[in-house]
Amino acid sequence: MVWRGLEPIFWLPVDQCFNLLPIGHRQKIVNILVKYFLTYFHTTKDTDLEFCKRFDRNISHIHIPLDQYVLRNLYEKEEYRKEFKDIEIIKIGKKPPCDPNEGKRKDCPGYKFLVKGEKISWSRMNNYDIYFYVQKIIRKLSEIEKMSPIEFEMKKLWS
Repeated sequence: MVWRGLEPIFWLPVDQCFNLLPIGHRQKIVNILVKYFLTYFHTTKDTDLEFCKRFDRNISHIHIPLDQYVLRNLYEKEEYRKEFKDIEIIKIGKKPPCDPNEGKRKDCPGYKFLVKGEKISWSRMNNYDIYFYVQKIIRKLSEIEKMSPIEFEMKKLWS
């Protein structure tokens, strides 16, 4: 069942289902599932070693979600921020710093992409060219650190 607003949509063609969620939200859902697999297979005795081998071979192809934590850390680290040439990451809000563990506050800064003068939130992004450009930069940064993009996100952008 797919929900649009408060009304469930039962018989919606698959191609229309994808249009209900922006790219940022779709990628976040996929990333949560991938992290669930990683956590499960690295913490259980019943690990399927063949699955882990196949997963490890493909881990470098996994994109990372472009949420506020990732954008904040890309913005705050000059060596990361300077890699973005055609798209700028900007800080919006009133009173930094803000502890992300304190929950949402109106005076906490947020981060958005600035593309040709337009501010774009990660959660509202619907342009695949922008999305792939950012993923390409993150892949480049992760290769410099000798990590997969998802390892780079967990070790460098969430620390």
